[in-house]
Amino acid sequence: MVTLEDTAKYREMIDESMDTEQMKREPQPREFRTKPAWQRLIIMIGGVFVNFVLALFIYSMIMFHWGESYVRMADMSLGMKFNTEAKKLGFKDHDIITGTNIREFKDFNVDVYRDLADADYAEVLRNGKKVRISMPGRSEPFRYGKGYATVYTSVHSGCC
Repeated sequence: MVTLEDTAKYREMIDESMDTEQMKREPQPREFRTKPAWQRLIIMIGGVFVNFVLALFIYSMIMFHWGESYVRMADMSLGMKFNTEAKKLGFKDHDIITGTNIREFKDFNVDVYRDLADADYAEVLRNGKKVRISMPGRSEPFRYGKGYATVYTSVHSGCC
């Protein structure tokens, strides 16, 4: 039988900040220090496992409650505003990027940038019509910082 005192703390698992008087007494069969090593290992691993599962549960509940916020491409009624590098490629302000040869875009996230950097062409909705814009593909300056991370200086959304 486990006593209330045993559930409050492991009296036998002491460190330098705790009372060592208990260690001077004869070990009792119910004490942690008298259990076989494999049982003590299970107890310690169980504590780590419960903390891990609890952390996953808390993170899941946070994501469930607050979730992720994103802008759906279909809700971008005002389109996007592009910088000069993007305009040289053929983009115009108020274009809505619908996809590339790699995939269609459902929402505005990091995949849009990644796919545009690797795409052969981009499809945009311009004044209600689909327009195909050729992309430079995997050119080094385009992929690694000569403007693509700043192609969209702002996103105008009609949803919020």
